[in-house]
Amino acid sequence: MTAPKQTPPFLKNQKGILTLDFIFAILLMFVFSAILFGFTITFSAIEIAQYATFASARAHFAAHKNTDEQQKMGRDKFERLIKDRQSILGTFFRNGWFTLEDVRIADFNGDYETDTSKDSATFIGARSVFTANILSMNFPLLGSTTEDDLKANISSYLMREPTEEECSQFVRERFERIKTLKEGFGQGFVRSESYAVMMDDGC
Repeated sequence: MTAPKQTPPFLKNQKGILTLDFIFAILLMFVFSAILFGFTITFSAIEIAQYATFASARAHFAAHKNTDEQQKMGRDKFERLIKDRQSILGTFFRNGWFTLEDVRIADFNGDYETDTSKDSATFIGARSVFTANILSMNFPLLGSTTEDDLKANISSYLMREPTEEECSQFVRERFERIKTLKEGFGQGFVRSESYAVMMDDGC
């Protein structure tokens, strides 16, 4: 019989095994902390972006001379909140962690399947594209979180009030229709001098 092979002494030496465990654990802790921080700061930036689009939609909502002026009011508000170098809120989007594209002021009803023919056009307001660059992380040994840009539409829909041009056009059309009406019982047509235009915010 041959004697069993002896285990080399260096294989019995377990010194330093805790160091490897510690290195692996600290790496995992760092990764989870970085991801948690990324999500936390991203949610804060999304709230700021949501406020910016809401403020832009609210500025666009108010009546003005025409639709171009309404849209300009909405874009100017967004510029002051986000693009202006003096804006504190815009700081979130100047360090490369997040990007917020220029706001779009438009009628977005065509983007939704909801039938708006039976009620008012609901989806009118402001929209911007938010990108969370901070969530595109690459960790040693573990790899990257994503290879695609993490984007989302940030929208606020408040509709809008009719413009001065739209109100004037509505009043002219209404007057033409009223002139075709009869007073009743053979009294003849409505006379032009009996019609008085009274403008208010609601046309």
